Amino acid sequence: MADERRAIGYFTEALPKWRAAKNVGGEAGTLNNLAMVHSALGDQQKALEYLNQALALAKGLDDRGRLATTLNNFGTVYAILGDSTSSLDYEKQALDLHRAVHDIPGEANALTNLASEYRRAGNRRAALENYEKALTLETQAGVRRLQGVTLSQIAATYQELGE
Repeated sequence: MADERRAIGYFTEALPKWRAAKNVGGEAGTLNNLAMVHSALGDQQKALEYLNQALALAKGLDDRGRLATTLNNFGTVYAILGDSTSSLDYEKQALDLHRAVHDIPGEANALTNLASEYRRAGNRRAALENYEKALTLETQAGVRRLQGVTLSQIAATYQELGE
């Protein structure tokens, strides 16, 4: 927890510097980082506050990749809060944006997040479908570490199905 608190300190220190430099992308990225550190510490409401700020900035930029990342982060926080409907909605929006900018690792990540949320909601067939799509993209991109994680998630989902 001390490392997360230290990270918050540095991100908080960086924020006014990005603003002074009028670097909206840096500011949005830092707000996303602050959100996810607060989420890791269990403060989902604070995470949502930072994500709402990041979202407003990201929408003003012509950077669909940054917007997709922010939407992914919303999906993660809502999943932690147990709000499957919101989580799935944000993840689907992020997936569409990752696809639009041809961000294969981002697309694979969004598919994995969707799969995990479907799995939590008990829809294991939809989870498997999305895990399989993510695995295909991870294989194409040659991201072995993620392939291992996704294969493990597929195996666990089949185990839950009793297959």
